[in-house]
This record gives sequence, structure tokens and C-alpha cells, in this order.
Amino acid sequence: MRYVFKLVRDRTGPVKLLSYVLVALSRLNGLTDRILVRPGHAPPVRATREFVVARLAADREFLFDSGAALSAIYAARQSEEPTIEFRFRVTIKYYYRTDRGRIVTLRYDRYDLTVRTVEDGVLLELSMLGGLSRTDPASLVDMIVEEARSASGSAVPINVSVVPPGGTLGGSAR
Repeated sequence: MRYVFKLVRDRTGPVKLLSYVLVALSRLNGLTDRILVRPGHAPPVRATREFVVARLAADREFLFDSGAALSAIYAARQSEEPTIEFRFRVTIKYYYRTDRGRIVTLRYDRYDLTVRTVEDGVLLELSMLGGLSRTDPASLVDMIVEEARSASGSAVPINVSVVPPGGTLGGSAR
């Protein structure tokens, strides 16, 4: 299944908004939090959720940290192309400890993420590669947008809209 989200921010160009999204993805890499999950055979448990973000380039995966974000932002700002595109693989790992201290790893969620500039904003395309979708695409995009807002250092909101399959990219972002 493919999900498409459009990000628009008043008085911010697409390259600037793209730079906020790239910083947000670098901050998301390595982030851990605790969530309640239901393993198929057991009652709900408190598990650790860990995010791993890797940039896809030349059929290879490169871990996307703050240094990689800075070089990607530099490349985007120097680009003469009308559309700038980056591809990522987002892996969300889930694991918990039993009462005896054994670590139990649950099935990961894997998403392909394409980030592309459009004339008035940034497009995020998510495709589920595998997993049980314990973290749904809308929640993942909300986390990226929240980190991008934090990276911007401004109170101006980033508007998110869902682009329907085969839908147009123009119009309002409300």
C-alpha cells in the first residue's frame, strides 16, 4: 500500500521545508520510546520501539545521521533541478524483556520513504515493505512533521494533507 502526504508551510520555500524534513529524519534515526504491543500469543506488553533511518543511494543503504543530513541539505540547496528527491528506508524495531531478562524481538515494520519537492511544498510517499504496521504511516508522518517543526525553531505550523491515489498535488493543504 502506498501513502502520499503533502507538507506545506506558509512563507517557506520547498527547499527550506525539505531541509527541515531531512533534519527531522536524522533526529528520528536512533530514537527509542516505549509502547504497548500485543504479541500474537501473549497478553499486551510494554515494548521498546526503535527507529532506524537509512538513505538509499546507488542500491545501497547508508545510515542517515546528522552529518548525512547536513550533506544532503547542502546538495539540495546547490541543486539546479526543479525537483529534488531523496529515498529512505525506515525500519521500526520492536522488542521487550521477559521477567527472566530474555530479550524478545518482534517483527519489524519497514517502510520505503521518498521525499520530493513540489512547487509549493514537500511530498512524502510511504510504501509498506513488511511488518504488522504497529506504527501506522500517519503516525510516522506525524512524528516526522513534529521533528521538522522543532527543527525550524518557529511557531509557524507545517500543514499536512493526504493526497488520494491518483489525486492532484495542487490545492489547499487543510
